[in-house]
Amino acid sequence: MTKEFLSSRFSMKDMEEADVILAVGKEDEWLKNLLFEIPLWSKPIAPIYIRCDSAATLAKAYSQMYNGKFRHLGL
Repeated sequence: MTKEFLSSRFSMKDMEEADVILAVGKEDEWLKNLLFEIPLWSKPIAPIYIRCDSAATLAKAYSQMYNGKFRHLGL
């Protein structure tokens, strides 16, 4: 589907929604292609456990408040 095709059949209000749908479709296609490019391992990899006794680090990991600097900390 293209924007020109949709604009000939729908109103401008619907076109704003169509822009969102088309953007999601492009993102979906990009993600699908990315997943196909990732090599699959023949043997499963065991999870890695990291022990941490830092109270400050654990508090940040368990915190419900979003902070972009610490988004890689997850438990």
